Amino acid sequence: MDYKNGLRGGYGRLAINPPAGIGLGGFGNTNSRLSEKVLDDICVTCTAISDGENTVLMYSVDFLGVSLNNYRIISAWVEENLSIPAENVFITATHNHSAPDLNFYKEEVMADWLGR
Repeated sequence: MDYKNGLRGGYGRLAINPPAGIGLGGFGNTNSRLSEKVLDDICVTCTAISDGENTVLMYSVDFLGVSLNNYRIISAWVEENLSIPAENVFITATHNHSAPDLNFYKEEVMADWLGR
């Protein structure tokens, strides 16, 4: 697809609130503070930019951080399901101390939760 007028972009935001009882990160032992309810939504935001041949996705997630392993899982899913190369996927975290620290959860738990 050729965009004669330059770049095209899009934006989306989705609440991905965890289930109650999941450990919150940021203050030592993840299991010492468990979520009780949702006060404010935990969101993932994505900006997409394309020139018609290449697309870049930039994600911001309301988590404490994103490990390299979690980045690889997410970018591999994007590549497989959206046909956007993993190297065109960028993910950053807002460093939220009241959100789960996904670095402490098994890949299956994270994939199931984020796959909702």
